[in-house]
Amino acid sequence: MNSLKQIIIISFISIFLGFICNVVNPNKIEWTGEIINVVETGSKILSLKETHNYFKAKEAIFLDARYPGAFNEGHIPGAVNLPVDLFEQYYSGIDKKIDENDSLIIYCTGPDCHFSATLAEILTDYGYKKIMLFEGGIITWEEAGFPIEKAH
Repeated sequence: MNSLKQIIIISFISIFLGFICNVVNPNKIEWTGEIINVVETGSKILSLKETHNYFKAKEAIFLDARYPGAFNEGHIPGAVNLPVDLFEQYYSGIDKKIDENDSLIIYCTGPDCHFSATLAEILTDYGYKKIMLFEGGIITWEEAGFPIEKAH
């Protein structure tokens, strides 16, 4: 019984010290996942209505962070496919089409998809300044009855 108590105490102390070390470490592990990346990049998170307003006004370039197969099955009309996992391959084809000062709206599948936040972080590192995220993604867009374009 005494050794079980010691194991519990040592485990608690270890977890506590690990937490403290993480807090003071400049290379700490973020506890909140991809949302931290959004905050660090300064990306604005858009509602469905805001996203649709940008779409209607043609005031932003839409970037779809999903894989090409998903993009081809349906995307926001006019969107450019820039899959986060194939970034280098696809970026070389579109880097001349988007300027660092263009307004960019990045989306992926839906609220549980983090490709858009990861792509926002990458593009921020490349010097893009006006990045917005549509967290609702293509699922929310389609459920609202907004237009979908399929690859030919």
